[in-house]
Amino acid sequence: MVGMSLEEEIKSRLDVVQEQIEKACRRSQRSKDSITLIGVSKKQSLEKMFLVQQLGVTHFGENYVQELTEKKSEFQDSSVHWHFIGGLQRNKCKFLVGEVDLIHSVDRLPLAQEIHRLCEDSQKRQSILIQVNQGEEISKSGAHADNIKELAENIMGLPTLNLLGLMSIPPPAKNEKEAKFYFSELRSLAEAILIPMGISNPDLSMGMSHDFMWAIEEGATMIRVGTGIFGSRA
Repeated sequence: MVGMSLEEEIKSRLDVVQEQIEKACRRSQRSKDSITLIGVSKKQSLEKMFLVQQLGVTHFGENYVQELTEKKSEFQDSSVHWHFIGGLQRNKCKFLVGEVDLIHSVDRLPLAQEIHRLCEDSQKRQSILIQVNQGEEISKSGAHADNIKELAENIMGLPTLNLLGLMSIPPPAKNEKEAKFYFSELRSLAEAILIPMGISNPDLSMGMSHDFMWAIEEGATMIRVGTGIFGSRA
């Protein structure tokens, strides 16, 4: 964006994102308040993050544990909410428990059990989502759809964990119809498995910079927008 300051560039991008959210909500007859916009700040500078916060975005998503903890230490504002959205190893859980509002990427029982153990030791509770690997892609984390029911049942038996819903990074879609198929599939999975377990309004973390409008139309409650707000990464 030639001739613009960094603040003007970010505001311009954020205005477009907010307008697209409003359009998607109108088309799907949903309230804008039902959508949590998560600014994916992976590899983005603190300067950009502070500007985005000043423009009203209070939820940030990070993919790497060390980067999240370093950035979080620079924010003293309690209104900022932190989401861990990357692949997670058990030995890194100790840095996240009680430090983030939501872990999106729980995809196996041993990982959930380790988070539970750490919560018990520190007398804390941790909100989580189950990550689903819808395309069963080797390169991506996530539990296979056939295993979600058993995993969710086991997690519900861990009293320090608060299971809120499902998260997915679906396979690249060729068009709107294909993207919406995956988003609709995740919603149906949550409705079929989590609602009967007592999670009456399961969260759905789905949709990124290139497809969040379609995700909203299919029921997303959390969208993860990175370059659409911040621009290119460092």
